[in-house]
Amino acid sequence: MARVMFVREQWADGNPDLGESDGNYMISTARRLGHEVEVFHYDDAAAALPLDDRLVIACLKFQPEVVLFSHLISWGDRNVKKETWQTIREQCGYAGPKGGCSARVVGVWHEGVAPDVVRVADEHADCVDVNLFLDTKDQFLKYTQRPEKCLGLFDPRDPDEFKPGEKQINVLFNGTLVDREIRMLGYLALMTPRMIDPNATVGIGVTKIGGRRELFIPQDDMVRMLGQAKICVNFSDAGPFRHYKGRVAEAAMCGAMLMELANDETPTVLTPWRDYVPFDLRPEDPSSMRQFAQMVRHYLTNDRERERIAQSGRQAALEMLDGRWFWKSLLERLGIEDGDDKKRDNGATGTGGA
Repeated sequence: MARVMFVREQWADGNPDLGESDGNYMISTARRLGHEVEVFHYDDAAAALPLDDRLVIACLKFQPEVVLFSHLISWGDRNVKKETWQTIREQCGYAGPKGGCSARVVGVWHEGVAPDVVRVADEHADCVDVNLFLDTKDQFLKYTQRPEKCLGLFDPRDPDEFKPGEKQINVLFNGTLVDREIRMLGYLALMTPRMIDPNATVGIGVTKIGGRRELFIPQDDMVRMLGQAKICVNFSDAGPFRHYKGRVAEAAMCGAMLMELANDETPTVLTPWRDYVPFDLRPEDPSSMRQFAQMVRHYLTNDRERERIAQSGRQAALEMLDGRWFWKSLLERLGIEDGDDKKRDNGATGTGGA
């Protein structure tokens, strides 16, 4: 097992007014697997010492083998300085019974399909061992100038937190609404049943949760509602890009049947039509909207088929997205296996050199 320090924000976007950040999933999976974990919040407004000094002191005290940090692009110069990460690599580490090893530093990035995010990750390449992208296996390769420092692994979820419940919600959407989602969900919720099924007597109920600036709810309530959903709808795109979202694991582990906008990432861990239902949607095309509504109606009225897909998806998520593969792959890339120190450039892909 490894000694792992997480350096991250306590508050969403570093702003206490937005509530606690919901990006703790790697932390809970690390603890569940037995890794020794320490968490350092860089947005602690009550701290007396400067941020970088506090961080180095904390690393010297904890002696981590791995330091994973998030970086708020909106914070600019308020983030930890790049040279501080290099200092931690050179001066901090673990003095274990089998000999000492320097700390490996990992930059953790969401939106790895976005050129601006990859550019900032590249700016940190010389002071990290790995830039880890959580939402794509390889799309960052289109933009990075430092592919040897990059690794793509999907953000894991703790199955002890995400569990099935009694199914009371027909269709659930968890996330932020943009124009396309508003049009599609509005169509699904407000249409007359006869538009998709002449024999229908009831409409399709849609429950919308999430979106920190829209309808934010506490984590426990969000998980409970996911567990109650028969179908969870997920959109895999961000602007012109399609990528993996953690809602895939959340919905599947909670026993909902996932319906997701088709993309190339999710099929690497879940099998389309066996573990989840992909769909394509063009809001400007009424026939596309109608076809989507027909799919939803079909699975709501065919319990056995829906439950079979949901159960298969849950089993696949428990096998592939519960953190075991994530931590095994990351630690092997860093040259850490069962607590033994190995060469830093012993990576699964790329050179991974210092």
